[in-house]
Amino acid sequence: MRMIYIILSLFSFIFSTTLLVPEEYSTIQEGIDAAVDGDTVLVDQGIYYENLQITRSITLASHAIYEDLTNWSIEITPYSWEVDNQNIINTIIDGSIVTDDEFGSTILIYAEADECITPEIIGFTIQNGMGTTVCRDGPDCNVQHILGGGILSDISNPKIHYK
Repeated sequence: MRMIYIILSLFSFIFSTTLLVPEEYSTIQEGIDAAVDGDTVLVDQGIYYENLQITRSITLASHAIYEDLTNWSIEITPYSWEVDNQNIINTIIDGSIVTDDEFGSTILIYAEADECITPEIIGFTIQNGMGTTVCRDGPDCNVQHILGGGILSDISNPKIHYK
C-alpha cells in the first residue's frame, strides 16, 4: 500500500500544471476552479478583488515563490513587521467586494468531501475580508457566528507562508 501511495505521489508531481493569472485566467478563482490536486495557481502582481474558495490540495502563489524569503521582513517593534518583498507587497487579494451575504472571507478553504485537503498559500497580502457566517452550536444552529475575515478553513490542513 505504501508503494502505491509513493507512485501516485510521484505521478501527481510529474503531471502537475502551473496555471497563470491573469495570463491564462482573468481571475484567481477561475485558475483555482481549473486546477486539480497538485497544480499551482501562479498570480502576477496586482490587486485582485475576490473572495476565493479553495476545495483541493493545490498551491496558490505569487511570484514570491521563486525568491529566497528567509529575510522577508524587518521587525519594527515587538509583534510588528514591515514586509520588504515586492511580490508580497504588490500581489494583493482584497476581500472587500462581497457578493454573498454569508461568505465574506478573503480566502475560504474547505473540503467538499470528508477527506482533509492540504492546500498551500505563498506570498500574498491578504486584506479586507468581512468574514463568513458559520454555525457552531450543534445541529439546530441557534446561534451563527462570523469567522475568518482573512482566511477561514475547515476540514483542511493548509500551509500559509509569507502573507
